[in-house]
Parts: sequence; structure tokens; C-alpha cells
Amino acid sequence: MNKLIKTGLLLAVALPFTVSGLRAGAAAPVEKSAAKTEKVADNNALIQALVKKGVLTNDEAQNIQADLDKQAQATPGGFLKLGSPADKGLRLYGDARLRYEYLHDQRGNTSRERERYRYRLRVGAEYKFTDDFSSGVRFRSGESRRTGNSDFGTGDASYSANDKLNVDLVYLSWDKAFSADWLALSAGRIVQPHHFNGYAWAGDLTVDGGAIKLGNWKITDDFTIGSTHGAYVWTDREDNPFAGGGINDVFLFINQVDLSFKFNKDWKLRFSPSFVNAIGDSKYASDSEPDNAKRKITYLNDISKLDVFVLDAVLDTPFFINGTKGKLFGEYGVNISDSARARELGTNNKDGGQNQFFLAGYEVSKGKGKGSWSVELSYAYFEALSWSAQFVDTSFNGGVLNGHGPGVKVGYGISDNVSVSALYRKSWHIDSDLGGAGSGSTGVNTLYGGNQNGTDVVQIDLTWKF
Repeated sequence: MNKLIKTGLLLAVALPFTVSGLRAGAAAPVEKSAAKTEKVADNNALIQALVKKGVLTNDEAQNIQADLDKQAQATPGGFLKLGSPADKGLRLYGDARLRYEYLHDQRGNTSRERERYRYRLRVGAEYKFTDDFSSGVRFRSGESRRTGNSDFGTGDASYSANDKLNVDLVYLSWDKAFSADWLALSAGRIVQPHHFNGYAWAGDLTVDGGAIKLGNWKITDDFTIGSTHGAYVWTDREDNPFAGGGINDVFLFINQVDLSFKFNKDWKLRFSPSFVNAIGDSKYASDSEPDNAKRKITYLNDISKLDVFVLDAVLDTPFFINGTKGKLFGEYGVNISDSARARELGTNNKDGGQNQFFLAGYEVSKGKGKGSWSVELSYAYFEALSWSAQFVDTSFNGGVLNGHGPGVKVGYGISDNVSVSALYRKSWHIDSDLGGAGSGSTGVNTLYGGNQNGTDVVQIDLTWKF
């Protein structure tokens, strides 16, 4: 019995336990979380039994378990599925998160403390037309592009402004495009498809445009190569406003190559070099306003003058505790247009520099669902002209650049659908005063933390999927 037959037989047994659903015209209820937990445990026991009997090797068992894990990740909670036959249908899904957040930063001789009680809600639907075509839409709470958080306790005055559902995703995907197994296309408002660390790219931040995925081509049994190419509209403006003077749209292009190598069953490496390029006019004000106003940095134009080479890598490693997995991750980026970015933003450093970022960390985790846990230690360093304050996660340095420091995050699975996590990050400024035009409330110092002596961020999350 070869590996393909073994995998097929086991997936045929395990798939009904992993994917719950309702078919059109069927009366079966949606599978409950407790039942799902028992069946996942049955799958694990079945795999181990087949290994002990000699039907499966350890490598085959791990590959099959990885396939089952992918199936579980594709089913966020107990979703409802409608449609027939099995290759078509509607999937409804969602998740919610409650968050306590504490922020403290020191600016000169003054300090600021802020506590917030927040929530994030996401609900979505995906319809699969055929094996290859699917379309979806997802709605999300929150106002910011980088986070879906809304605040509790906002009061009547701003209640309606805070509690809104925005279109988070709307897309059409075509796998095996033009009958090519190696080609996948997607367009619309999509999940950012490139590999970046979570601190370098905020987890809630989606992109508007299109992406092409090529590969993965198997060079050897252990080495594969692929790539992802995206073109995104960042800011859409009138090319010829009535007031006179053209203002160009801003576009973001990301081209990334993915190299994966399996050393053995425990050691696996993914290395993803990429080039991130932003083009367009960073001026947000009209030509009738003074130059310093045109250059004022805002959350709408903060991707100007970016030509960044990024190296992202993840190394899966063994860990000495039985049943655990280790993951070593790192990322390095350098912006070769730092001098132009400094001039554009009017900072003190007109000659450039401050153009590199890097981060590194190690995560240990065990299991998925109920009883799973993870611990992550990390360090991040972002110079002021290296990246965009739009991209970084808000948990780092209060959501601004020009900072560095360590972080620790722990997580625990209370049930298959409910988890809790706690994060603490400490950061300090790199450059004491960036100065430049518009260095006030929306200026360089604010968005880049140039006058922050130190920042503490604490986030405690309770998340559930449905």
C-alpha cells in the first residue's frame, strides 16, 4: 500500500470529522464543538495506531496530520455549509475578540497612560462555484485600516461612529487558472497574501487590488519554489481636481519569492525574499497650500518613497518537551529610497539613514484547539525611514516607527473554539528628534515616535470562532 493510498484512506475517514456542514435539503444539525473535539482526538489516536501497526511510517503520519491541520484551519469554528455537490456550496463563518489594552509612553518629562476595553467582530461568507472559482465577502468592526477594534464605553456622543461594520473583504479567486495547476489569481479587497512577520504587517490590514501566485514547483523531494506578486491601490485621488493641480494615486507593489526546504521531519525552512515598492504622490493637501502642509505626514500618505528589500525566514525546529514544536523566525528590511523619503517628509535627516528594520523571535507551541498553548519571545527594531507606520502592528511601539524593544506573548486554548492570550511589549526610541515639517499632532514626531522615551503595551485577548 503506497503513501497516496494510505493518505487517501485516512483522509476519507477523518474528513467528515474535520468539516461539519449542512447540505441543501438535509436535516442534519451543525456539528457541536464538543463532538468535534472528540472526533479530532479520534483522528489522532487512529494515526498513532496505524504507526504502531506499521501501516504508516512516522513521516507519513506527520504529513497526514499536517493535511488534517490544514482542514481544521480552513474551518473557523462550527460554520454552516449549504450546497451540493460537495465541491460547491456556501460557507458562513466569523470570530469575535474581547481585548483589554494598556498603553504607557514617556515623552520628555511627561507621560501618558491609557486603558481601553475593546472588541473586534468579523463575519463572512464564501461561496465556491466550482473546484476552481470562489467568491467571498467579510464585514468587520472598527474604523482603522490596521485594526478592527472598537472601544466599549464610548458614550452616546460617539457611539454610532465607533460601532460600525466595514467591508473587510470582497474578492473573487481562481485556483488552477487557465487549467494550470501552478497558477492562482485573486482580485478585490483581499487578505494580504505575502509572508511578513506579524509585527511588520498588522494582522487586520487587508489590501485592495490583485495578486498572482505561481508554484509551488517541486525542484526535489525536499525543495520547492514559488512566488507571489501583488499590485494594490493604496490611495485613490482625483487626478484633476477642480481647484487645479493634479494629485497622483498611490500604488503598492509587492513581489516575493518563496523557497522551502525540508532538512528532515523536524527541521524545515521557508525563506522569502521580496521587494516592496510604493509609487504615487505623497502630497495630501492641494497645490494652493504651503509646501510644509503638502509634505505633512498623515495616515493616508505614509507609504511614499518606499523601495524596500525584505528578507523573511521561518525555521521549524524540534523542542525538548515531548509533543511541542519550535519556530525560529526573523525578518530584515532596508529602504534604498531613504534620502528621498527624508526630503519628502521634511525630517531633519535630509541625507537619509534610519533606513533599516529587523526582528527576530522564537515560538514554542503544543497542539491545536482545547489544551493547546504557545509562548513567543521576540525583539523588533524599526528605524524611522525603513518602513511605513501604516504597516506595523499597533502593539509595537504604540503603532509607530523609530523604536526598538522586546516582547513576550503567551496563548492557551480553552476549547476548540475559544482561546486566550496575553502580550507585553517594551520599546524605546532610536532617534530622539526627527523634527521636520508638520511635527505637531499629525506630524513626523507623532507618527514616528521621535520624541518618545519609552513605551509599554499590554494586550489581553479572549477570542472565539463561530
